[in-house]
Amino acid sequence: MRSRKRRRLKNPRRARRYVVAFGVLLVLAAAWRAGLPAALMARLPWAKPSAATRTVVPVGGVFRGNLQHTGAFPSAQVPEAPRVLWAFKTGAPVSASPVVGDGLVYATDGDGGIHALEARTGQEVWGRKVASGVFGPPTLAGEFIYVGGSGSDLLALNAKTGDEVWRFANLAGVVSAPAVSGGLVYAGSRDGALYAINALTGVEKWRLRTKGMVLSSPAVDGKTVYVGSGDGGLYAVDARTGAVRWRFQTGVGVSSSPAVVGRTVYFGSLDGNIYAVNATTGREEWRFGTGRMVFASPAVDQGVVYAAGTDGQVYALDAGTGRMKWQFATHNAVYSSPAVAAGTVFFGDYHGDFLALDAGTGREKWRFSTEEGIFSSPVVVDGVIYFGGNDGFVYALN
Repeated sequence: MRSRKRRRLKNPRRARRYVVAFGVLLVLAAAWRAGLPAALMARLPWAKPSAATRTVVPVGGVFRGNLQHTGAFPSAQVPEAPRVLWAFKTGAPVSASPVVGDGLVYATDGDGGIHALEARTGQEVWGRKVASGVFGPPTLAGEFIYVGGSGSDLLALNAKTGDEVWRFANLAGVVSAPAVSGGLVYAGSRDGALYAINALTGVEKWRLRTKGMVLSSPAVDGKTVYVGSGDGGLYAVDARTGAVRWRFQTGVGVSSSPAVVGRTVYFGSLDGNIYAVNATTGREEWRFGTGRMVFASPAVDQGVVYAAGTDGQVYALDAGTGRMKWQFATHNAVYSSPAVAAGTVFFGDYHGDFLALDAGTGREKWRFSTEEGIFSSPVVVDGVIYFGGNDGFVYALN
């Protein structure tokens, strides 16, 4: 595959929007430098987690497709060639992953907006400004949509109307996806803490302090929450009490969100490695070196880990051993976390291309070009692929 030259931004307004999109990466870099009632409860999904209920939950409304953040979407079919079903312009870069549920697509933008769009047409149902900037994905759980801003608040909104239900203030900013399980919202903050907040009332239950910004989106499996920190650690935390079960130390910060499959947790680190550690003990099982920082979260499907990094490569690794099955060169850094559906790997790159690869061979199936870089991670629901671009659009391809 021939090398692709990077574009120069000739339009000043476009350049300004692109700078806004880089807000999230500046935050990540800062973390690196730092070292870093019963009837109502029943309306919430995953209200009573247990070891017997660690199954994958509804697909589109949760970052990476489920609470375990595997990035695997059980879609029976995906597009053989890209066709734009619709594109919605927000007016600001869309660097976060959208979520999909109950016929609506929820997407955030760099100017602090959140938009609820008709999944079939892209028509806006409601939209509101919730912060100075939103760089993390929202989370849909029951009747509520939870979203954090780059300022100080975590909000719960009515998913149908956008009306505010509650607001948890005094955070230093949330740039990752909240996780909702057992009636609690788990959210990381730039103040270095992981918070557990009552999902109905917004009242704090506990917080865990780390020594770096928590930009990683927490994953939940059973009674354990897994999350990375700018202090270089991956933490396994008791979901009810916030007590640390174990901590695994990497070389630098962990901004990648962990994926939990069976007894193993997979994640990337800014030290350039992709790690597999035992979910119960925190013992390292294997590591794979990319040579460059890894911001993206891995996807895991059918015994294969799909990971990408700023080295411009996408890797398929054996989930049990870490041995490489194939690699694909994009020639551009990849911040978008890969998603897998129907034997196809989807992701976007810094150049602005959205690609589809054969999951078994790494062969390119097709690519769809946008005007600016893609940091957003794709969501696949009912054969439609949704993602955001730094050109300010939310795209739906089928």
